[in-house]
This record gives sequence, C-alpha cells and structure tokens, in this order.
Amino acid sequence: MGEQPHCPGLCVPPSCVAGLSLAVTGTDPGEGARKVSMSSAILHSAASSALDSFLASLAPRRADRCTVVAAPLPPELVRAITEGGLPALRRASVVSWEHAASGTRLFGIGVAGRWYGPRSEGIEEARVALSGISFEAAGEILPAARPRLFGGLAFEQAPANPDPEWEPFGGWQFILPRVIVAEVAEGEFAATACVASGATVREPAAARADHARGGLDAMGWQRAVASARTELESGAYRKTVLARQKRVSLPGFTPEPAVSELASRYPGCFVWHFDVPGATWLGASPERLVATAAGCARADSLAASCRRGASPAEDAVLAEGLLADPKERLEHAVVVEAITSGLQPFAESIECPPGPRIMKLANIQHLHTPVTARLKPGVHVLDLVGAMHPTPAVGGWPRQPALDAIRRLEKMDRGWYAAPFGWVDFAGEGEFAVGLRTARVVGDDATLFAGCGIVADSDPEREVAETELKFRPLAEALQAGR
Repeated sequence: MGEQPHCPGLCVPPSCVAGLSLAVTGTDPGEGARKVSMSSAILHSAASSALDSFLASLAPRRADRCTVVAAPLPPELVRAITEGGLPALRRASVVSWEHAASGTRLFGIGVAGRWYGPRSEGIEEARVALSGISFEAAGEILPAARPRLFGGLAFEQAPANPDPEWEPFGGWQFILPRVIVAEVAEGEFAATACVASGATVREPAAARADHARGGLDAMGWQRAVASARTELESGAYRKTVLARQKRVSLPGFTPEPAVSELASRYPGCFVWHFDVPGATWLGASPERLVATAAGCARADSLAASCRRGASPAEDAVLAEGLLADPKERLEHAVVVEAITSGLQPFAESIECPPGPRIMKLANIQHLHTPVTARLKPGVHVLDLVGAMHPTPAVGGWPRQPALDAIRRLEKMDRGWYAAPFGWVDFAGEGEFAVGLRTARVVGDDATLFAGCGIVADSDPEREVAETELKFRPLAEALQAGR
C-alpha cells in the first residue's frame, strides 16, 4: 500500500456504504447466506434505500489517518430495523452482547471495519492498532448506542498445540459494526450508523474443520489432573487450571435460537455471539474480567463451584458447604489476591468485601467476590485487560509456572477460550468478560470448552464431573439452534 494512510490491522469491506445486503452481511468471505437473507427480512426496499443514503452521507472529514464517523439513525430507520424485536436483531447481527440482569442488549449489524492480528500478536498490538483510530460524531448519539469495537483476544500467543480452526479469530480481533442497536428500555431501541476509512485490508482466513485436534478424552484428562496434583504436592505452583473440550454435531445450526436460549436462561451471565469468516464464537460467561466507566473499574473474582440442589433446602446445604470448604476457599482467595494486585498499579483506591458470597446460576453456584477501584486519570480499559489476564481462575497461580503446566498437560489449543471478550468505546471505556461456558461453531460442528481449578487435594473424578456440569448450558442451548 506504499504511502497510503492506514490503521494497523484494520480490514474495511471494499464497499463501506453499499446496499443493505452489505450493511447486514459485511463483505467478509464465509459470513454466510444466513445474514444475506436478512436484508429483505429486516428492512423493506424504501427503508433500505434510505439507510444506504444515510451511510453514504457519513464521509469522514479527514483522510490522513484511520477515521470512524458515526451518527444516530433517524427514528423511522430505527423502527424499521427493530420491528422484528430481539429474535430478528440476533439473526441479523454479526455480533451481539447481552447481560439481561443489567438491561444491556447490544447488536452489531454489518461490518464497517475489522481490526485483526495473527496468532503471534496479542494485547499490545491490539492496543496500538485501536489507539490509532480517529473518531468523529456527526450528531448527538445516545450513550447506550455509542459506537463500540467488539472483540477479544486469544488466551496465549504461541500455543503448544495449535488448532487451525482458531485461525480466523487470530491472536486478537475487533469489529466496528456498520449499525449498532441498543435496547434502551424493554422493546425500545436506539441505533447508530458507522463508517470507517483510511485503512489497508488484511482479512483473516476462513475457518475450516479439523477433526484431528480433539485434545484429551475424559480418562486422559483425569490422568492430567493427577499429574498436576503431583506437581502441586512438590510445590511447583499453588494452583493450575486444566480445561478440556468436547465436540458436538450440529447440522443446520444457526446462532439466534441458541443465543436467545442462553439470554433467557442465564440473565446474570454475559451472553454473546461473534461471527468471523466461516465460524461463530458463542458464550454465556458468569465472570466479568473488568468493566470501566466514569473513572471506576469493576471486576469479578469467581472461582470454586458446586452444583445446584434439587430443592431449596439441598441448595442451601450445598452453598454452605461450598463456603466452608477449605480447598474451595483457598482457590477463591488466590483469585481475589491476583485481581486486586492486577488493578493496583492503575488504581487510586480499591474496595473488596472481606469474604465471598454465593452466585447462583441455573445449574451451578460459585463463590463470588466483587472488586471495585477508583482509577487514576487516563487509564484505558485495555490496559486493565492486559494486566489482569489471565486471572488465576483460568490460568492458575503463580502465573508462569501454572501456565507452563497448562501447556504441558492440556494437549489442546485454548484459542479464545478463557480469554477476554467484550467491547471498548472511543473514550477507552469498556467491558470484558472471561470467555467461559463457550463454544466455537465451524460448519456443522461445535467445540465446547470447560475447565476446573486444580489444587493439591483435587479429585480427578470430581473434576471431570464438574467439567460435564459446565458443558451443559452450552450443549443444551446449541441444540435449540439446530
């Protein structure tokens, strides 16, 4: 591209303001006929032409750097886009982000720009690329529908057992939707249109199925847990976290029913889907890595878990046992310590309750300690993501020897599993969850991921049963998408 101005890592579809079929689908190869069919379902032809004209009017006023221009959509276009309600928005979106308990529902339709780095890159390269974007607002945009970049990172940059199905996700990737829709009250929406310019094109390769990359079976994984116990008893580290994966056949799968099921069943979880060429990343994570707003940060310490009871009385007994279990309390305390340590360099003050509480989900309950911080001026949410990932809840502690154990024992490529996923706005604020209770869908196959914290007295059979419990939410929801 020679001397042309560009933003590192940005992939902008060639026709940034073309017709609605592009506004809905983007131009990435492999994003699927599912999205193309939505062009007629979400807008009639007159509204489609009006949206085309509106997007074409948002020409950036400067071309010397990567520039994003955004403007609120007129009410009549918002009504046309959202008249099908949440199911239609989920079908039309290339990315969605929902946390029903807090009233957050965000949908990204189309791709104005895609920022992408290969597996050799990580948070530092993402931070540089995204900080090079110039932003212009053309009109007064409601905060709920403000432009955001949605995406995430791989768990590590150089996996010991690389899986080609992760290639289209890259080491990091963020997209700017062409239209961002936010639910501002039940059944009421606001929307913002975005265009991007001044960029080179670097597309990720489309996903391809690779059935040889299966990781350990249940018995092999139990042997890995036993090996970790031996290393723990020798004092090699205080805790590690071992994950496993499971493949599920899903002929004819579409994300919308699965996302709807997850959002309905797990209102306290961060529920998302994220389309890349040839693949979809789905999650229903109970754990916020970090969120920033108005100079404050919030993080969730979430570690140690047990099943729900068959009755309220049994449920209470199980919760009391979890709170009283020394092994579980130790595992949880390590996570709280690491999160507060990660926030410390960026914080003027930190608040943390003296002990954990119980977080109850539909099929599992966790020890949970919220941590809040007053931030120093100028802190970007990606600064915190880089400092806090991976927490001991997903990577163990101390960090380096625990991660070394994961590479030796897991025998799989985590990819984006247990890694940050979320959004960042152009003020440097954002929200990221830890990529737990997740599935990667490629073609007619889904790969589910789940893991457990391993300490010196962990029982391999109990731990494999816990992973099966954690597989269940995604496995059940994915069947709804068939």
